[in-house]
Amino acid sequence: MAICCSIGVAAPARASYYECVVKKETELLNRPDGITMPRWPVLEKGAKAVPRDTYQDWTFVLYWDDSSQVYGWMPSKTLGRCKAMDGTP
Repeated sequence: MAICCSIGVAAPARASYYECVVKKETELLNRPDGITMPRWPVLEKGAKAVPRDTYQDWTFVLYWDDSSQVYGWMPSKTLGRCKAMDGTP
């Protein structure tokens, strides 16, 4: 009995996430209906952002450029054309 219980089945792991396009120029906020921070960049139309969470009509996103990663809230209606991507952002 101990032998059958110690044998496990290996399942391959696969990571994925969604990447969305910003539909209009948007500033990230520190919370829904909150304020923006001067250190955060303005997300230009066409930029790519990764949704991490939602609350009512708001989406918490990860945005990155060549030098940094930034997290913040933005209105959900400003994101579009989301597609599944393999790996991690």
